Amino acid sequence: MLEVQRDDTGVWAYPDWAEAFGGAAPEKPPVKIYFRAESLRRQRTGIHGYLGIHGGETGRVFAYDGWVNIGRPEERSRLFKAFLACLSDETIKALPEQHLRWQFGEFCRQSWECWIGGAGAEESGSETEPPPPATVVSPFVIDGGGTILFGDPGTGKSWLLLFILVSVDAGCQALFRVSQRRALLVNLERSRESVERRLWLVNRALGLDPGRRLLCMHRKGSSMADVEEAARDTVQRYNVGLVGLDSISRGGYGSLSDDETANAQGDALNRLRTTWVAVAHEAKANRDSPHKRATAFGSVHFESVADVMCRVKAQVRETDLGVGIIWSKANDVPRFPTLAYRLSFGPVGLTTAAKSSASQWPELTEGRLSLAEEIDTVLLSGKATALEIAQTTDRNPVSVRRELRANPRYVVVGADGKEQVWGVVEGRREGRQ
Repeated sequence: MLEVQRDDTGVWAYPDWAEAFGGAAPEKPPVKIYFRAESLRRQRTGIHGYLGIHGGETGRVFAYDGWVNIGRPEERSRLFKAFLACLSDETIKALPEQHLRWQFGEFCRQSWECWIGGAGAEESGSETEPPPPATVVSPFVIDGGGTILFGDPGTGKSWLLLFILVSVDAGCQALFRVSQRRALLVNLERSRESVERRLWLVNRALGLDPGRRLLCMHRKGSSMADVEEAARDTVQRYNVGLVGLDSISRGGYGSLSDDETANAQGDALNRLRTTWVAVAHEAKANRDSPHKRATAFGSVHFESVADVMCRVKAQVRETDLGVGIIWSKANDVPRFPTLAYRLSFGPVGLTTAAKSSASQWPELTEGRLSLAEEIDTVLLSGKATALEIAQTTDRNPVSVRRELRANPRYVVVGADGKEQVWGVVEGRREGRQ
């Protein structure tokens, strides 16, 4: 009997091979597959969702028909035919096709009931204090979450995205504290030649082999809606742990100002089932109203879609570009001080990249946090010495030590040579979130 199960993003089931072969399951099924449906929702014409048949002879997604009405036999049949077309003649001969087709239809019929049946309330909680959220790029890319980097044209957003992806892919700590994993660039903005030229320069600036490769999908002029299925397949096939999208303006789901468009774009990124970073434009209203909090262009629901929102600002100084990552909004992580980087350019383009100090770029430092708030952002992520805090926050070490000793919120938890190691007093961790 077919058993449909539910997880956080959809429902799935393996074929019942015993039933398919008349009661006795073969030692080795003719093909290794499972059925899956995601993002199920009721619409005017019926139940819609992303429907797929996964697995097969090569372990890849054989067929993914995208957003379909799962109650329409003709749409299910088209997907099943696409699945069969991917199989070898030998596999098709050994396959109980009609019964497998029936099980696929039965899976579709049970999917909605399974999905809503598992969506009820349940008791949740934790008996132990949870650790700080894990990050892929500290402190602004949360493991399993999504980050949007927004800013005006020419602020270095695309360069920054490449530095993030290459650093994570290579495990390079030159600019960021990263957790190494496979990274993928979904490039919808530039030609292959432009990206490959930039990659050569980024690799060199990071001290890596300039010819080092990065996994890329080059689809200039396409939309995220066009490439979503291919991106999902790539993430699964190559075990991708971080996806970078350039950019959200190429979503293809409708007007960016529409709330449904923002939700659809967020759903598409989350369906990749991995950590993601996306580049977006800044709302023009930010420039017209300087006292208004900076936001990305489009619906306010983009802020709900992302776990972290960061504004990217830039300041030009001769051949140097100061680039700042400025906290705008975050879930589960504390507010962090402005992160600054210096990109230097020569006749052939980018020459070097290095960490910098926000104080060296006055245009990046508006709305700086208080000293205590900046100390919190460091200590809520882990223990540190006064010198480490001063280096991270670009503050005077004497001022940092004075604040640590005067504020009862902080406590000495150990020593590192002659330096005291500081932490946050238990029970006060939520005080400045």
